[in-house]
Amino acid sequence: MIPGARGAIRALLAGAVFGAAVWAGEVPDFRREIAPVLVEQCLSCHGPERQRGRYRVDTVSALRRAGVSGEAAVVAGDAEGSLLMRLLTADDPEERMPQGGEALGADVIERFRRWIAGGARFEGDESVPLVDWVEASGVEPPPAEYAYPMPVAALVGLGEDRWAMGGLREVLVRDGGGGLVRRLAGLPERVQALALHPDGRRLYFAGGEPGRSGAAGWLELDGDGSPRVLARASDWYLALAISPAGDLVAAGGTARDIGVWDTATGERVATLAGHSDWVLDLAFSPDGERLVSAGRDGTARVFGARSGEWFGVFRGHGAAVTAVVFGADGERVASAGRDGRIRTWEAATGGGAKGSPGVAGQAVRLRSEGERLWSAWSDGRVREHRWETLEPVREFGEGGERLTALALAPGLGEGRLATGSQGGWVRMWETEGGAAVRAWRAVPGGGGEVKPDG
Repeated sequence: MIPGARGAIRALLAGAVFGAAVWAGEVPDFRREIAPVLVEQCLSCHGPERQRGRYRVDTVSALRRAGVSGEAAVVAGDAEGSLLMRLLTADDPEERMPQGGEALGADVIERFRRWIAGGARFEGDESVPLVDWVEASGVEPPPAEYAYPMPVAALVGLGEDRWAMGGLREVLVRDGGGGLVRRLAGLPERVQALALHPDGRRLYFAGGEPGRSGAAGWLELDGDGSPRVLARASDWYLALAISPAGDLVAAGGTARDIGVWDTATGERVATLAGHSDWVLDLAFSPDGERLVSAGRDGTARVFGARSGEWFGVFRGHGAAVTAVVFGADGERVASAGRDGRIRTWEAATGGGAKGSPGVAGQAVRLRSEGERLWSAWSDGRVREHRWETLEPVREFGEGGERLTALALAPGLGEGRLATGSQGGWVRMWETEGGAAVRAWRAVPGGGGEVKPDG
């Protein structure tokens, strides 16, 4: 959900802030009493990514327009003549909105009626997304201490033996000993992906709350840490990648399309389409010209990062693809997923596939460095492979708890490899010898921050 909106929206839907003013006949305030209901109840079916009946409610201007029926949804001053009101109050569950869900409460419907009858007034820019108005009501802070551990879905090395990891509406920065350095708040409810700009000053994020909202943007690490948003969605973002030169950033998720933005201007330069299900991972080629995506639809796809042109499409996994990465020469891609195998294939054609031995588990992340390929698995282990042959080199970890994130941080003498787990642990190893370094809990509290060896 949009940061800070959860409690406010649910209170509104319960009528807690409806107030006597509406019952007294005053026109409800759109931002405070109408917009949160639309975001909570309507945006997933009538937002920028999905428009049932070709109707959108993600901005005030869209709310007023007609959908496929050709009839204006909102007629200012005429509630009974507005299609929106007829759909909110329809007796037939197949016709009534929200479709497939419970009808809105009588007090909530009365707000809409009074707002339309009162002239459907709105003071401000009608093209601004409604989620912005909802967020402006206040940002719910992350917990000072977590009652339970939280899975580490996002993890990235920041250099100088510092690591950033996702929490609840925040990113936590820890040093290599697990010490908490900084907490960066105001983010999407669940941070699903992180990527560091090559200059080391911007940290990009993606996440949201499933079925409700999503956001992708960045934090200035040298500044106050306040988030800047590139894009919002009615469902969450799951994948994020930044080009090696730092000029492009891409994000994708449950909406199936992939957005690509210019990092200097924040402008969207491309929308890449082709997946029929969620986008689970993204990676740029070494030259930054192409982007590979992993899809829950069982395919991995290579696109021109700016043009959207299709290159190779790989369908050899026969199950959801959860991780992708380019090789050092940019000619081959490695992909992995729920079939328990890593495969490499030609980026230009999707052909020439090679496969690794099967593993009784699911690969969740891939990372590449030169001729070395690392994979993190649901059985709790990290496996190192030779790129050319996919021959296994070594395993990291004893197995057990499901891994959820994998990050590399070279340049610390011996390189460091770190993993995040379902149980909230971050563990670190030396990439050269495979020696365990240390471990810590990602979030404060959450059952303690004990740092066992290995």
